Amino acid sequence: MPLIFIVGLFYIVIEFLLVLSVIQHLGLFIFLLEVAISGFIGGVLLFKNPFEDLKNIRNISFAEDFVLRSFGGLLLLLPGVLCDIFGIILILIASIRPQRKNHEEGVVDVEVLDKEK
Repeated sequence: MPLIFIVGLFYIVIEFLLVLSVIQHLGLFIFLLEVAISGFIGGVLLFKNPFEDLKNIRNISFAEDFVLRSFGGLLLLLPGVLCDIFGIILILIASIRPQRKNHEEGVVDVEVLDKEK
């Protein structure tokens, strides 16, 4: 329990320092614009046909990409600089990763009959 508390406190401190740094260098309006745009993009990624994507899950690679995109969209939906960075990283991993082929495509179901003479 204390480890979770320490990690959470460390995250809050880093997030606070990053927000202050972004506001100091770019201004409050740009920061609020970034929060609004990333929230909109995260909402679109998270709520754009999630059930259609679940119907199309046939192989494990697509399922992993779906989870990465969904979690990345959730992180983009949350305000903060560090959440946005992690969300963008997860979405890029899901988008850039090479797709594995579905191994079931080459399987042919046959029945062997043994004829006795």
